[in-house]
Amino acid sequence: MSIYSFPVLKMSEIVLFIRNSKLGISEEDIKNCEPAAVRRFFEAFFDVILDISKDDLTQPALSGLSVLPHPNLHEDSIPELAFFRTSKKLLEACGVTDFTWQDIQKPKLKRLRYLLSAIINFSKFKEERKLHFDKYLKTTVLRPPPVAENAIPLSYSSLQETLLRAKQQKEDENATLRRQLEELKAKQAAEAPALQAVIDECSVMEAEINVLNTRQSLLHPEVKALKAQVAKLNDELQSLNFDIVEGKKTIRSMESKVVNSPARQRSVLHPACKHISMMYVLVPQEIASLAQQVDVAKEEVNALDGRSAELDVIHSTVMTTLSHGRKGLQELLQRNKKWAHDTKQKNPTYFSKLVDQQSPEVLWIASALIVECDDDERTVSTDLNALSVLEYAVTALKVKHIIVCTSTQSPEFWQVNRFLGGHYGCGGVHAAMTQKEFGLVDNWLRSIKDIYSDNANVLGRTLVRVVFGGSSCVKGISDEKKRSDLLTELNVAKAVYNVCHTRIVQNAWQSGQELHIHGWLKDGIIRDLKICISGEDQVEDIYRKMQEKENPET
Repeated sequence: MSIYSFPVLKMSEIVLFIRNSKLGISEEDIKNCEPAAVRRFFEAFFDVILDISKDDLTQPALSGLSVLPHPNLHEDSIPELAFFRTSKKLLEACGVTDFTWQDIQKPKLKRLRYLLSAIINFSKFKEERKLHFDKYLKTTVLRPPPVAENAIPLSYSSLQETLLRAKQQKEDENATLRRQLEELKAKQAAEAPALQAVIDECSVMEAEINVLNTRQSLLHPEVKALKAQVAKLNDELQSLNFDIVEGKKTIRSMESKVVNSPARQRSVLHPACKHISMMYVLVPQEIASLAQQVDVAKEEVNALDGRSAELDVIHSTVMTTLSHGRKGLQELLQRNKKWAHDTKQKNPTYFSKLVDQQSPEVLWIASALIVECDDDERTVSTDLNALSVLEYAVTALKVKHIIVCTSTQSPEFWQVNRFLGGHYGCGGVHAAMTQKEFGLVDNWLRSIKDIYSDNANVLGRTLVRVVFGGSSCVKGISDEKKRSDLLTELNVAKAVYNVCHTRIVQNAWQSGQELHIHGWLKDGIIRDLKICISGEDQVEDIYRKMQEKENPET
């Protein structure tokens, strides 16, 4: 049974209700908690709420009373018991579940006020609802049609049959609706696999759309550049068309001025003949100069061919017997040291000349190398060229190692010189350490300058910043070469960090592909910077250790 809450009435409201109901109970009886007055109050509401009169309480129909040995002993207790049960039933209907015999025999004012409030609220609630109940009862009970004059009135059995027919009709309608509901549920269950297939197909299409959107965003700069190039070519084409039109106009205007006079033609051709005579003298001199330049170029080509053959021999010697995996890396480092030592013995100035050659004029792409160079050899995560090379090597060639250094490669080793200063004495690093302006190249040097500024406490160079008109100065290492070498190593560490955070390398690691990112530098001898990252969980720790480094490997 639901328990309803009710407001506890004030004593004045309870007294006013008792007066209006004419129950014959005074205000003093209520305040004094007279048991007899409480009993009369309860008996009055038995008839109003439960339809039980006082006579029904005094003469209860108990079938077991006659069985008792001395029934006359229970004549007073049975009415009291009936009164208590009826009172408890009344108060449970009013929302009071903790009613006891003490509430009748020894009532207290606070408790009595609570019980009377419950009974009064429920009686008012019943009166209000009874009006609506009677109204709806009149509309729901079928009444017989009006009896016409001299007509036989409708019997009770006919009315019952009419009601039964109406009930059967409603049950038939309910059964029909239930069948339709079951059919709809069966249809829904049958269509569930097709619906799930459509949902899965939509998921696949959403994934493809995301991939296409990513490709579109990557190709957008290239498309924009091509559109700009097309616009430029259209402008040049219009300019050329304009020149052609002007040339045709000039030809038409000159045709009217042409005369057939030989003397005039000779006078016109005389300057041209004189120029031709001078060319006969100058052309042999230019031919001799060009021949001399061709000889010099041939000598340079022969020298390059010799050096190429020497490098091919070194490459074949190193790579044919190179072991796989980590052991192969160590063998490569040892052979590089030996090669650097032998080369320096033969030509002491070989490596110092390489440091000065920072502006090559020749791009040489050989089949044994995958090389992409830049002036400052930096990694740019938004550069489609570098990302394309990286994606091809990782996803197509399935390389196992990416070495950030300038060196040749075998099928297991891949090198991209683009990944930040790969050798000591790098011109881009020296340029980034200066305060000079180099024009557009400053945009390429920006990241190295940022590393130089962010690691001022490690690099130890003099740093001056102006803040609100003031300045702060941090003094540090005075050795220019040591600072340059340390900045180069930090630069390579930053390059390795950028490569590890590309989506290409992250996807390779997540798919379980074996891939190691190494950081090397060279000054003739390849220096292992102890950077070897084989998973995304190693990136931050190794990069932080490089940030705390205070001296270069050299």
